Amino acid sequence: MSMREKLLGVEEAAEMLGRSENAVRRMVERRQLPFRKSGRRVLFLESELRAFIETLPGLSLEDLREREKAGV
Repeated sequence: MSMREKLLGVEEAAEMLGRSENAVRRMVERRQLPFRKSGRRVLFLESELRAFIETLPGLSLEDLREREKAGV
């Protein structure tokens, strides 16, 4: 991890994944998402979440953003 790597909290990760904060917490409990802990805080590396999203079936994150801009 480089020092410039962006860390996200649960709220930001939920927004990025299009899920609720509770859903993200459940995914962490089930070890379905890459995460880090700092004390009681759960943190995510933005690059690892992007890589996770890219492995999911369906559209890529870039494709989803383009469709969102186009209003599809």
